[in-house]
Amino acid sequence: MRGGWLGAVFLWGQAAFYGAAMLDVWLPKASPLKRLTAPVRSFVVMLAAAACATVIFVRPATSLWQPTNKMEKTGLEKAGGGNAC
Repeated sequence: MRGGWLGAVFLWGQAAFYGAAMLDVWLPKASPLKRLTAPVRSFVVMLAAAACATVIFVRPATSLWQPTNKMEKTGLEKAGGGNAC
């Protein structure tokens, strides 16, 4: 391994981190280990979403979003109501 023993420690730590994220899928909800793996899985999902979002910088916006020509009115909008807050 090129990084020596410290590189091996970092590599195994990274593998354990992503392994915990994958393990979270199969753990039952009542498992005490779920308290550790669930935030790890959430973090990994957010990293993946951020990586997928980089397509915005290399593709034209019209290939991702299409403009609409008409708005569909819902019953709430027709009644003049909006956000209830």
